Amino acid sequence: MYYIMITTDPHFAVTDGVRTLKGSAYDLIKARLKLGVWELYSRTNYRQQISNGDRLCFYVAGSKESAGRIIAVAEVAGEKSLRHVEPIHI
Repeated sequence: MYYIMITTDPHFAVTDGVRTLKGSAYDLIKARLKLGVWELYSRTNYRQQISNGDRLCFYVAGSKESAGRIIAVAEVAGEKSLRHVEPIHI
């Protein structure tokens, strides 16, 4: 099964205890995928149905870099990890 994981531009980032408006959905996706982990929050649609072997497509929402594009696809490798399956070049 394929799922689209939508990420919007973050409103704030905290650096040295100071909240500032910065960042992009694209950068947030890249940082999460580098860790190989994608958090599913209580309001994430279909979070109960996503399981090992499913593929997640990462969509950049918002108005900054790469907005409106799917930039990566990964396979769910376990409850706490993702396995990157195919690069998407932008």
